[in-house]
Amino acid sequence: MFLFHRGRANTPPSQLKKVTIHGKKVNYRVRIPKNELSRIKKIFSCHDYAIPKDFLTNKTLIVVDVGANVGLFALYMKMIRPESIIHCFEPVPNTLELLQANVGYMSDFHIYPFGLSNCNQKVAMALHPFNTGQNSIKFTFPQSEQKIEISLCDAAETMERIQLHTIDILKIDTEGCEVEILESLQSMLDGVGMVIVEYHSNKDRRRIDQLLSQFHLIGAKVVKPERGILKYIHGRFVSPSVP
Repeated sequence: MFLFHRGRANTPPSQLKKVTIHGKKVNYRVRIPKNELSRIKKIFSCHDYAIPKDFLTNKTLIVVDVGANVGLFALYMKMIRPESIIHCFEPVPNTLELLQANVGYMSDFHIYPFGLSNCNQKVAMALHPFNTGQNSIKFTFPQSEQKIEISLCDAAETMERIQLHTIDILKIDTEGCEVEILESLQSMLDGVGMVIVEYHSNKDRRRIDQLLSQFHLIGAKVVKPERGILKYIHGRFVSPSVP
């Protein structure tokens, strides 16, 4: 039996650490729970979310980060493409507070205090006891009985409301809700250039591939069985191969 717990939603699962991320021209100071410092290496040193260097180099990138957490992917995009305009979605109060502190002071970031799905609803989210990046409405954790109520909004309706008809890079990491979000966005996927999406089961991985049939898989990282990162680019950016 899970208990709704409001206080825990405002308390990180481990001590906060201040870290400086060094860019070529700008350094960023971020706060992140101590238990999650390894994520900085994965994103900024191992480049888990790298995009093709020649991808739309002649324009300002519109980036949508669904499951933005404390803002590390958003900052990564800002460092490699400083002109990017980034829309971040994060529904958990304590994580949202860190996201706002880490990137909210910059004018090119837009932060929304809710998650996305294929409908509008209030749902219970299980809070991972050690890692904010694993909070989930799909998975539960034997070490914790704490849940909070969060708001989810229909992804397509939200994009229409904030007038995002074209998205250059769509990143989705929502601990099991990726399929629902892509299902909602079906009618606008032709306006998306690149999708970076995490999967959390083989069933979801196969479904994601179906939903992104007009895209080409250009990269993948298998973290462990039934979990990894997939990178797709829309077919309009892929030149026909010559036999």
